[in-house]
Amino acid sequence: VNDGKPFWGKADAKVVITEFSDFECPYCRQMQGDVQRLKAEYSGKIKWVFRNFPLDFHPQAMPSHIAAQCAGKQAKYFEFQTKVFSIPYNGRELDMSPAQLDRIAQSIGLNMQAYTQCKADKDGKEREAIEADMRYAQKIGVRGTPTIYINGVLYQQERSYEAMKQAIDKLLDS
Repeated sequence: VNDGKPFWGKADAKVVITEFSDFECPYCRQMQGDVQRLKAEYSGKIKWVFRNFPLDFHPQAMPSHIAAQCAGKQAKYFEFQTKVFSIPYNGRELDMSPAQLDRIAQSIGLNMQAYTQCKADKDGKEREAIEADMRYAQKIGVRGTPTIYINGVLYQQERSYEAMKQAIDKLLDS
């Protein structure tokens, strides 16, 4: 069930990949290069759904997931997400501060007033949507990030470009 979840690709694709991810997770960040390659290669053939799973021990994750949802309200979810995932490490530190997130929002041309208001999340709706994703993830057995499902089946091979390409091709050919 991916109703209203951010996705790229073909809405009614034969192959649907669901990524449960955390913007602050080093493994999720590492995987993004391969994700971008798959995006480019399978544009129009697959659907890639992004689900929120910010981990408790990543203090910057929840605010950045909320900020991404707010970018999504202006139809720029993946532009924002890609930039958040590419914030460079400074040693072992990762700057995902509100100021950094605001710079990203500005750089992709968001309406800053609407973005700031959304990000404040006064009614708690944005956080609630993310927590709903997390509850769903826990219900289906997601324990960590990144976790990937392909057509509803937990993908347990290595998360390399080649391995995932093989899995996708197999399903597209079937």
